[in-house]
Amino acid sequence: PTIDKKVVYFPVYEPKPASNVCDTGDAILYSANSTCGSAIQRKLGKGVLSKVIIQDDNLIIGISGEADKSVSTKDNIISLKSSQKATSGKIKLEGWKENY
Repeated sequence: PTIDKKVVYFPVYEPKPASNVCDTGDAILYSANSTCGSAIQRKLGKGVLSKVIIQDDNLIIGISGEADKSVSTKDNIISLKSSQKATSGKIKLEGWKENY
């Protein structure tokens, strides 16, 4: 997962049903609020998504297949605008690790 201020992004691959094993599955980006957990999903195309990279106010994501036409792309790179506002503090949460 990738954290952008108060949102956590999870790239997910959803395979097609067993009856269509040759079809490429869907590339879905889930975004969840890190404080209350409410989630939104957005289908970005067909194939597998890479890790989400935050660059300024952009989300940069690689895709192994074809991106939807509604998404801004260059080659196999998807660029989305972040919905998060810039924080005024100096501390920025970039990730976490669970200890088992």
